[in-house]
Amino acid sequence: MDIRTDQHYFGEYFTLCEFYLNRRGILEKVWENVRENSCEGEYWAALKELKKIDAFIREESQSFWCDVNAAKERGVRLLFEEFAQVNGLGTFEKKTALFILYMDLFHPVHCIKANELVSLLDVETSWDSKLKAHNALMPECALFKRNILVLKEKGCGMDRNDEVALNPATRSALTGFVSGIAVEILPVVKESPAVESVDLRDPEYGMDDVILPQKIKEDVLFHIDAWKGGLGELGVHEKIKKGRGAIFLFYGPPGTGKSMLADAVARRVGKKVYQVALPQVTARFFGDTEKNISNLFKTAMSKDAVLCFDEADSLLYNRQSMIHERDIAFVNVMLQEIERFEGVLCLTTNLDNALDPALERRVSLKVRFTPPDQALRPGIWRTHIPPKVTIAPDVDFDELGRKFVMSGGYIKNAVLNALRRLAQDKRTVITMDDLLFGARM
Repeated sequence: MDIRTDQHYFGEYFTLCEFYLNRRGILEKVWENVRENSCEGEYWAALKELKKIDAFIREESQSFWCDVNAAKERGVRLLFEEFAQVNGLGTFEKKTALFILYMDLFHPVHCIKANELVSLLDVETSWDSKLKAHNALMPECALFKRNILVLKEKGCGMDRNDEVALNPATRSALTGFVSGIAVEILPVVKESPAVESVDLRDPEYGMDDVILPQKIKEDVLFHIDAWKGGLGELGVHEKIKKGRGAIFLFYGPPGTGKSMLADAVARRVGKKVYQVALPQVTARFFGDTEKNISNLFKTAMSKDAVLCFDEADSLLYNRQSMIHERDIAFVNVMLQEIERFEGVLCLTTNLDNALDPALERRVSLKVRFTPPDQALRPGIWRTHIPPKVTIAPDVDFDELGRKFVMSGGYIKNAVLNALRRLAQDKRTVITMDDLLFGARM
């Protein structure tokens, strides 16, 4: 198989997962006969079938990983492979994460346990491979240390026979990868990080830096300015006990300015940004995530900061699609904390249709971001030129806006490419040719 895209990658491996699932059924037959101390024909037939499917899986698996390595040598970008490299995952750990993702997507009613994964996914014959597989699911392994997998209960993963699942942030990212969407995710290295240790930062952008339709800016400013002053003097707290915060939901495709607007909101209210990466919230053990969520909101209030959640769908997903109690609990706590929060909260997401409907009434303003049209794109090109760079007379931002249908994120990358050319040539004047060069790259 010539692997050229993420869809090819996942499609091929998910096909292989079907055989692992078939192997699970055969293993159950073998174990049932062992439990009954049976050496009758059914046992030997199941054992023969097991050896046959193991040989097939070994051959297909070896072929798949060879194709993956060949694709990477050709320069093909495979998002899951990048994710695995960043997190230090070996082959068995990659197999484990991919199989659990497959089960989540196609067989969500079936649970899988830590010790079962070892016997299910290890089809090699050597003791060395079996030990490596066993170690790959111990509590100290990369899958748990990097918070990629979680257990439902506390304990040692292999000894407690607990159910294993992807943590919500990881699941969201990997599901995006299946569709070829590069969702950024940086899993935590520790079990339950102290959210209070996260540094606050000054907002990097103001309202003038965000190129959006004027009506959207006016709506945002209305809600910010109303929150800053006036409501308290009207005695709102005497009648309205909850929902007094300024809660913004920014949703739309990547690279359209959602995070920039969150920064601009913080600058408008004169506060620092308390940026939360979701893996800082999700913890390995059942119950810890809820505590982390509550601590985040308390810390934002105590430090008088604007609280910002990126990829908010990972903690506010629709509860009707959830099977496990722990997943529902995450969303319940998030919704409760949002309603009690009296500060400024910015939620950003690329997947608004995945959000729980109960979030809707807790949001002060919901802003839909779309790729900028031809009227807005010239301004985005212009705003990314640094003050120290002189714009040559031949630069036509209107033409760039017409010629290249790009989101703000891609325009930023195009300008960066042009600036790299200037830096290489030791120039400070940017020309139309430089910007065309950057856009074509």
